[in-house]
Amino acid sequence: MKTSDMEPPVYNRAVEAADCGPSVRIRRALGDVQYPVDVIVISSERFEETKNIIGGIAYPAQKYGRVLYEAA
Repeated sequence: MKTSDMEPPVYNRAVEAADCGPSVRIRRALGDVQYPVDVIVISSERFEETKNIIGGIAYPAQKYGRVLYEAA
């Protein structure tokens, strides 16, 4: 795995399309992980709509991802 392949998938139920605040906050909270990391936050509705589209952002998260934290 190349270091550029490390993109932890993250999605949030209440994210507006133009709101990049959650991505920035999550990336800052990760601190220095010593690898290039992109944090992408999408709504759960958008995730569900696109999770089976090969080449889309949600596809790898659906196919290979795992839940690290799930809100109640």
